[in-house]
Amino acid sequence: MMNERPENCSSPGQCLTRDEAFYEVERAITFSRRQWLGYFLSYNRYALLILLLSLAVPTVLFLFFRWYFWVPATLVALRALYWAWHIARQYPKKLHITKKMALAQQNRTFQNDDIVKYCGDPCYRVVAHQVLAQARVPAGERRRLVREYVDQAHDLAHALVFVDREKGRVVTIINGVKTEQTLTPQEMTNG
Repeated sequence: MMNERPENCSSPGQCLTRDEAFYEVERAITFSRRQWLGYFLSYNRYALLILLLSLAVPTVLFLFFRWYFWVPATLVALRALYWAWHIARQYPKKLHITKKMALAQQNRTFQNDDIVKYCGDPCYRVVAHQVLAQARVPAGERRRLVREYVDQAHDLAHALVFVDREKGRVVTIINGVKTEQTLTPQEMTNG
């Protein structure tokens, strides 16, 4: 069942829609203002650090040095500000992932390895740590799991998968290692 409400139109003719599962998660899990602020600061800490440095360095150079120091620093700072904006604009997606994992924990369907796909990007590793903290995984174990999941995420990013319904198998090749799994009769017919 698709909800056909356009949510994000980045260019004409390319409006994205969100399905009911998205809205179910958003309705089921809500955060207090304090939690929301905590997540905002946690998930945007790199963006905030880049923002502060991008403003501080050119300002200091402008105040205490000649123009040929602060002009190039300002140009570099502008690029860094774009990078900070790119990190910060991912906050709604990070918050939704947190809500989705919180709902899975509430429904007792959460497994630690559910977060593997979020460990490939350093910005999303913060989310992975937060979700594992919510699942009451001790800090040392959390760090170990995320390090392990980073390797798995990189492997998955370079995986090649073939689905052969006629022979009833899935062949996966990761770093030259071939694994084969058989499909259930339902998977062979339903897809």
